[in-house]
Amino acid sequence: MYKFVKGKIRVIVMPDGEPPEEIRKKWIGNEMPVHAVHDDRGRGVITGRKSNKGILYNVDQAVALDILSLKHPEATQWWHEHGFPKAGKNFAFRQEEVVVVGELEELPKEIRMFPGLLEVGVGGQDCL
Repeated sequence: MYKFVKGKIRVIVMPDGEPPEEIRKKWIGNEMPVHAVHDDRGRGVITGRKSNKGILYNVDQAVALDILSLKHPEATQWWHEHGFPKAGKNFAFRQEEVVVVGELEELPKEIRMFPGLLEVGVGGQDCL
């Protein structure tokens, strides 16, 4: 299952992942636009190792870091020092880590066939 969507998520618990705990905690409370939902394995954002399979919500890395910088510039600095954002890449948040804000709108077939029509890219995903 892979759906291109338009909507927002809010991080409600510290995301699982490879960055230090103090950096991952800073995602809590942030609302971000999501552009895809899928049932798949993500990859560790630092090592690239496959993670557990589950429902993942994709957020463009550059957009996510812009939002994070508004409340936690020190956390954003950590990401920048580690080579993020990566062009065309996403952060993937697990279903257990987020709530959907409002409704997710599934995008029409034309958008799914030509993902370049999306405002935000649909590149590979990295789990935190």
